[in-house]
Amino acid sequence: MKINNYLKKIRPIKLCHQFFGSLISFFIFSYAMIFAQEPKPSNFSFNGLASIYSKIGFNSQKYDPNNNIYPTDSYASLLAHLNIGYHFLEHFDLKLGVALNGLFFDSTRFQSPNNPQAPSIYNYIGFYQGHSGLGQLNEHFAFIHNAYFNYEQTFNQTTYQLKIGRYETENLDWFSDFNQGFQASIMKDGFEGLILFSDARASAYGDWFYDYGRYYTQNHPLIILQAGYHTPNLLLQSYLYESPNYYSAPGFHIEGIFGTSLKSKSTLIGLFPFHHHTTPDTTDAIVFNQKLDSFSASLLLKEELLFKNYTFGGAVYKNFGNANGRIGIYGDPINSNIWAGSLYANTSLTDIVSRDALSSFLFFNTSYDRFSYGLMARYTHSLRGHEEALSLNFSSHITKTLDLALRLEYFLDTTFKGQMLGALNKDFMPITLKQTLRNDRSHMMLWLTQTF
Repeated sequence: MKINNYLKKIRPIKLCHQFFGSLISFFIFSYAMIFAQEPKPSNFSFNGLASIYSKIGFNSQKYDPNNNIYPTDSYASLLAHLNIGYHFLEHFDLKLGVALNGLFFDSTRFQSPNNPQAPSIYNYIGFYQGHSGLGQLNEHFAFIHNAYFNYEQTFNQTTYQLKIGRYETENLDWFSDFNQGFQASIMKDGFEGLILFSDARASAYGDWFYDYGRYYTQNHPLIILQAGYHTPNLLLQSYLYESPNYYSAPGFHIEGIFGTSLKSKSTLIGLFPFHHHTTPDTTDAIVFNQKLDSFSASLLLKEELLFKNYTFGGAVYKNFGNANGRIGIYGDPINSNIWAGSLYANTSLTDIVSRDALSSFLFFNTSYDRFSYGLMARYTHSLRGHEEALSLNFSSHITKTLDLALRLEYFLDTTFKGQMLGALNKDFMPITLKQTLRNDRSHMMLWLTQTF
């Protein structure tokens, strides 16, 4: 009986995984047939990129958890994307692409070569624990990130779109990067409806490189239902993020722009996760190992003033309970890097997404010609500790195809006594602090991307 029950549980997972594996094989076969039979090269498109990413942590002390020394990691990677597209019958597209990433600098190799409990750079680059996201770690430095079919057509002023396969998502508040699944949408006169199914998620970037898996939903699929209305000055949106037997998270997004030469932009976003199958002792699996409430909430309030090419603003982000214990770390609308910490303390997550955290932000952005730059100040207080950060962000379109981005951040992180860090002791258990720690997490991040 136990074996039969187990087989019943894993059979839908295997079927779903086999379906998307077969779908990718279909794409490869289709492209082979098109190359063999279609003489019109104008229907084909080729594009890609090469990108260098580096993070330099200014606290480079020798990792020594026995003496409460937790440095900030440094690493550098080289990313490449290669894509081929085919457009046919006016409204249909096929796209197939491979992503590759390689490390050419990794401070974790020098920090703790003889310490098996120390974090590994594979938490950033090459992480893969199978389709379930719960298996044995196998480093993947190349995978098919794009393999999708897209249909889009406007009929009677109504636009229909269907995308299925592996593709990059966009314009979703709480889900980002690449999706394995499908989405369908319909738009008319400012109204929009969308449904998205995610069998697995991936990151194919220089700073994060994860093959498709269910790590962030702990072997659960995800469904997103979204409906909204928008004009140039107004956005009203409601949605539901549903991971069966894991969580149900309804939410909303309201945005309004007022004024003419001096504009005011107000944004209010709310998310209300209901976590399934919890007890008073249930904790989150992939954040800070904090208590997981059956009901919690996240609220973001942001106010911006826009004048010509200048933007001034402030924001407040508040968690009520452990609202981001299962959702809100693999896509968030905060526009602040929630992964600015260190591998040696909670896989680089900041306290922005921790239990009962309150974060306030002040920011300024402007642009001139091909250059953009801005400042952001942040203060976060939570049950775990408090954080103070000031970041300078600079970007430039050096040419039409060459982009540069630079981020310098001053970041002090205080973690209270009795809290746990991500580092493990010799028994592979999280370390509970015996004293309050204040760590320097200041760092620099650099992106240089050539597209073609």
